[in-house]
Amino acid sequence: MQESNELNALKHNILGLMSRDGISMRELSLALDTSSSYIQKIMEGKYAPSMNKLFDIANYFHVPVASLFIEKNSLIQEIDTYLVYLDKCHLEIVLSLTKQLISTTNPKGHEAK
Repeated sequence: MQESNELNALKHNILGLMSRDGISMRELSLALDTSSSYIQKIMEGKYAPSMNKLFDIANYFHVPVASLFIEKNSLIQEIDTYLVYLDKCHLEIVLSLTKQLISTTNPKGHEAK
């Protein structure tokens, strides 16, 4: 069975979130009030979670549902891992610095908004 890009991204993003929080599939299944085999089958690409479970997963990890399906490169995933620990003031500093970096590396007229 060939996995779709979305299901593959979902699997990798959930695994990344589990790693970030140091939890196992069993712990996730208990937190979501579902069976371990259900989570295992999602990770194997055999099941796509229901909408309710997608929202449960996103809420559990405190992320938007859409972020579960975004394909990320490893650098972005590593950055995301650290950003969740910053408070609003520090996030604004990171955003400002990122905009400055983009404006210095992009040609004129293509600056970040």
